[in-house]
Amino acid sequence: MFTSKEVLERTGISRATLNNYISSGLLPRPDVLPPDPSAGSAPRIGYFPDDTVDRILEIQRLKTEGWSIGRIALHFEQRARGEPGLESAPGAVAAPATGALEVASAVPASSFFEEVEHPAYGVGSGFELLWSNAAIHAGAVGRLLSWPAGPAKGVGILELLLRSGRDPATDELVGFHLTVARERGTALADLCRGLTAEQSAVIGRRLQSVRPPAAGSVAIARLPLAGSERGIAVHAVRLRTGVVFLYAPPAHDDAPAPQMPATTTLVPAAATRLQPVAVLATRLQDAEAWWRRLPAPEFLELMADLRATIDPVIAAQGGSAGYARHAGFDAVFTGHDSDHLARAVRAAQALREAMRVLSRRWQARKGWTAELHLNTGLAEGHEWIGEAALPGDAAQQAAALAHAGRDASVWATRALADRLPAAVRAGLRLAAPVAGPVWTPVDGCYARLSDLVEARGGAPTEVAPRFADLAVAVLAPAATAGDSNPPAARPPHEA
Repeated sequence: MFTSKEVLERTGISRATLNNYISSGLLPRPDVLPPDPSAGSAPRIGYFPDDTVDRILEIQRLKTEGWSIGRIALHFEQRARGEPGLESAPGAVAAPATGALEVASAVPASSFFEEVEHPAYGVGSGFELLWSNAAIHAGAVGRLLSWPAGPAKGVGILELLLRSGRDPATDELVGFHLTVARERGTALADLCRGLTAEQSAVIGRRLQSVRPPAAGSVAIARLPLAGSERGIAVHAVRLRTGVVFLYAPPAHDDAPAPQMPATTTLVPAAATRLQPVAVLATRLQDAEAWWRRLPAPEFLELMADLRATIDPVIAAQGGSAGYARHAGFDAVFTGHDSDHLARAVRAAQALREAMRVLSRRWQARKGWTAELHLNTGLAEGHEWIGEAALPGDAAQQAAALAHAGRDASVWATRALADRLPAAVRAGLRLAAPVAGPVWTPVDGCYARLSDLVEARGGAPTEVAPRFADLAVAVLAPAATAGDSNPPAARPPHEA
């Protein structure tokens, strides 16, 4: 058996993540027993079963492969009944587990939303519920919302809010949702899904009278809350295909709503068709650590600042941005004759410079020394492009490279690098390291993604098995690429 301390040390997860796995039913609650004589003066200690570490490692692996918490819970539940797990039946469609986090691909639930204590939920373009975390049922926010234990995906968010009764806080919350909906141009018929004729008429009148919030990636409202002198701050994180609503205590009583930078207008999508694409995926390094260090409003402001940094760079190269992921954003470049590949590479190089400016601005603001690093992955292929891009092989490969990168890395698949025009290749250093105690890049070579991760000091298990053998190279401008190991970035908690 393992104590919670041993579990955390052996798996590397945070205590918040451990508690989330327990509340989601992925792990059993520990047995509280008298301590071992070597445990010191603790009166009683919780012990986990012997298979806990292996189960957590499996959970982490499935999460890196894109599984939702709900699907993982169902996978373990079926296995416990002696039935085949979902992995052995990849074509099966999993029903959500009651009370588990529900995720839809249109607005993915980032792992920091899954694991933090703050209540959060995501809605789609029609303001239908896509997912919610367990925290929406707890504390003062749980009393305000009064939602059923497992609100069904697809239910209109206003129907859920109006079920909670009529009081000043609920009315203001409905009004805040309407301001965000009006700014997005959400149809009244979508907003009134599940409402009575009388309720629909009231919503229609209110929708016409509300004023849209200021332009930006995040809108913030402050609501009165029974039992709380300071109330609650509700953050609406506006993504391309939906909105994430997050509830957190205000930073201080007289804190004004931060002014968020306006986002760049997205490039309209073409009619749906299969097109050659280059996908650029980004990920903020140590995002979970930044989330733990910063107050929720400041972290969301950082995400808005990140988006405002990325959008102009992508737009300048003719890309379509807005596919939000975990602490990062994806972009798609379409075209022919390899021009779209060259534009994706130029965007990746420009992002590296833009992030240096963003990092210096936050260093001056907060007085810290840590760098903000955005890691980038590039891949190519063919995708169905229309109102949204379907997440095919190219998008998944680019995301895997961005997830595995380190220290502002730009990694590209061999398929993309080999197809770059000769003039673009001439301005790049394309290299991969060889095995050894020192980073020794070899020009014009590729490496397995798992080997590249290991060379930069990571564990091969960070890479999903289906991407482990992907041929990858490091891209850098030819004039500035060095041959030494780049210094490791100091994590936020050491800044």
